[in-house]
Amino acid sequence: MRTVKELMRSRQQGLTLVEMMIVILILAILAAAAIPQFKNVSEDAKKKQVAKNLRSFLDGCVRYKLKTGEEVPDTSSGTWHPDLEGFIDRDSFERRTPVEGVYDTDDDLGVTSAFGVHFLTGAGQAKDDSYMLEVDELVDDGDLESGGFQKLGTARYYYILTQ
Repeated sequence: MRTVKELMRSRQQGLTLVEMMIVILILAILAAAAIPQFKNVSEDAKKKQVAKNLRSFLDGCVRYKLKTGEEVPDTSSGTWHPDLEGFIDRDSFERRTPVEGVYDTDDDLGVTSAFGVHFLTGAGQAKDDSYMLEVDELVDDGDLESGGFQKLGTARYYYILTQ
């Protein structure tokens, strides 16, 4: 029969299979709790980046109107207009938004001039009103029916330059 001292020495050489399984289970539970938090951080970063871009484009549109005396030219969704050179960065405008839409300037949505995010059919997952309301809270009044940033149509969220 083995002595207590011998049992202790053999026990200190490693973990048993059951102990290893318990450690793996604990790590899996911790990972499952942490992953959704990282997803929320990522979505918040995307919303903040869109808000930053919208503010930058707003500044460019205002400077364009002050310099030229004209409204920002209408473009196809996702297409930058050459007249915006020096006012709005082409690469930033033509790149898909962090929230899966495209940037757009428009003059036929019931307003004289606007720019914003258009979620094209088949071009990524469109965000709903509650998602874009959070973007509105970062750039405007937190209400998609009033203020400067509004929902102007299905899957169209724009900053109104001229009513």
